[in-house]
Amino acid sequence: MLKFEHFRFDATTGQLTGPDGQVYLRQKLVQLLDYLLTHNDRAISKEELLGELWQHGAYRERSLAQSILELRKALGDSASDPRFIRTVPGKGYQWICQVEKPETVEQAHTPTPLRSGKYRYGLIASALLLICALALYAVTGTQTQSPPQTQSLATSLEQTTGLRVMVIPFDDQTYSSAMQWIEYGLSDMLAGDLAAIPGISVVNPANASVLISAQSPSAPTTPRAWAALLQQHQIDRAITATVRLSGKSQLFEYQIIDPLGDSERGTLQRDDLAVAMPEIASSLHQILWPDQDAIELPPYGYTPSAMHDYARGIQALQLEGALLAQHYFAASVQIDPGHLWSLTYLGICQLLLGDWERAEQQLSHVLAQASEPQLLNFSKIWLAMLRVRQGDTSQANVLLATTEDAKTPQLAAARLQIQALIAARHQNWPLVDTLRQQASTLAPASNGPLLPGLAELSEPGQPSPRQPSAAGTQAVDNLRVLGQKPALLSVLLTQAQQPTLSLPQRQQRLEQASTLTQQLGQPYEQIITMIIRARQAHELGQHQAAQTTLKAAYVLATELKATSLLTVIERSQHVADEG
Repeated sequence: MLKFEHFRFDATTGQLTGPDGQVYLRQKLVQLLDYLLTHNDRAISKEELLGELWQHGAYRERSLAQSILELRKALGDSASDPRFIRTVPGKGYQWICQVEKPETVEQAHTPTPLRSGKYRYGLIASALLLICALALYAVTGTQTQSPPQTQSLATSLEQTTGLRVMVIPFDDQTYSSAMQWIEYGLSDMLAGDLAAIPGISVVNPANASVLISAQSPSAPTTPRAWAALLQQHQIDRAITATVRLSGKSQLFEYQIIDPLGDSERGTLQRDDLAVAMPEIASSLHQILWPDQDAIELPPYGYTPSAMHDYARGIQALQLEGALLAQHYFAASVQIDPGHLWSLTYLGICQLLLGDWERAEQQLSHVLAQASEPQLLNFSKIWLAMLRVRQGDTSQANVLLATTEDAKTPQLAAARLQIQALIAARHQNWPLVDTLRQQASTLAPASNGPLLPGLAELSEPGQPSPRQPSAAGTQAVDNLRVLGQKPALLSVLLTQAQQPTLSLPQRQQRLEQASTLTQQLGQPYEQIITMIIRARQAHELGQHQAAQTTLKAAYVLATELKATSLLTVIERSQHVADEG
């Protein structure tokens, strides 16, 4: 057992314990840390480290540099202001922190990091689409208690993350109307396959787009800009790609960028990139993480044409919303009834479009048929979201309790966000903040507004939805340029309730949101716009207009059976009566 600063390291077990508990290190980092600690009296050359710790291979030097970067990150160290590992120009690296060998070191009791080898090798976009959509400050009731072990779950999952990779929406240069699903559909397939590899946490294309939209409608174009973006969000690698046609083949021209702005490029050629995506992800994994054993992801078990319609549905959901996307998912299921991910997304579209009975039928069917843990947990989370909208938070909690084996950062963050939404309905604002912060720790951008526009209401006299990083005026303009209507709706509904904006500004945002709800065909959001409009009328002293709007909203909420909104409307009517 060795001790340095606030850390304890046991080379025998590979366990590193810090001030916040156990810190996960993959095996190569354990070996590297052990070698640096036991040779701390001198600078160690790169050649020595490569010779002692790496087998011969073409990627050894890049792997060493990456491992040093990861180890510094795990220790909270910095290359520019090192506390532990100093780069010695022209020589290599040296451990510079004092190392102690205490005679007796009490072993701290820390929770075992949660890791799962059961990752799905399909697509994960919607899990993060859900959690990034929730503007959580909602309505009513009594105080709730913090869910047990929430903090240890967040801490433990964060420590299992070895590499954070952001997949940028692909550039479609095929000029083919038959392939207008590449930007978000194909890139989401890559994101899902990379997330199937243990130790890799993925910022999917939809989330990446929202992060980028806070500054620009397009991805960075210079190494400095890329470095700033990746460092700001603590992301280890970004993947961009351009897709072109070459005869009957498809070209995948990729670029992998690190936090220093350095990049590596390559081209892969396949007959069908959608079918070949597991193979492509396996190849990129070797470049992202060269010192790891090669991984060969199994091929998809779906009909290719069903996969193409699935990808078209993802693309449509991101840009145009559920009205269009539902048709692609339905076509995918018709071609291949076993494509349960398409069936799940069809249920999600029906939820958004207000057909809650059919949405429940589809999601329940998936739960009865699916065996894949990621799909099961994902479907339960969406069904819990439906229960929350119906006002049945008890059943929502029951569903969330059965997703405790959702150990990937994305699904764990989704569970935390739904718990935060329930806490908000009980006006437990400190718990809401805690849960959202933990979700943000697990999954980058988990507090930003994103598809599919699951905006919620703030209650008069209570905190308004917190201004997300991507919710400024610039983000609104950029999302318009990107054509992302559902994400734009979430931002506009959030801004329509922001007290920092003037009433005319909030009215303008609301009118824009109202137009979008009509285009998207989302009745729940339409009712929300009516409630906000009534509150704005009350703010202007137009009490009769406020009551008229609330009555109309009550009728729609009754038809939808949105019990959660009926409670809000009744309270707002009481406020308007007093006015």
